[in-house]
Amino acid sequence: MTKVLNIDDSYSTIIDNLAKDINQLSRGIIVIYEDIDRINDIVLLKKIFYISEKLSDTQNTKIIYQYNSLELKKEV
Repeated sequence: MTKVLNIDDSYSTIIDNLAKDINQLSRGIIVIYEDIDRINDIVLLKKIFYISEKLSDTQNTKIIYQYNSLELKKEV
């Protein structure tokens, strides 16, 4: 497996290396984002969705978003 964190690596490179490592696993992983409706920082939400999009390209990853739809509607 590759070294996941290196101070000289870009954010994108780190995520790409993580995705490669996940593809090498013999079993899948599940990433769960709980209470995503409570996040008020749009930059943080974009980062979460960016990471999720990159990881969803791997064959061994499932992503679950948990949120209260009523709370989410209030924010929109």
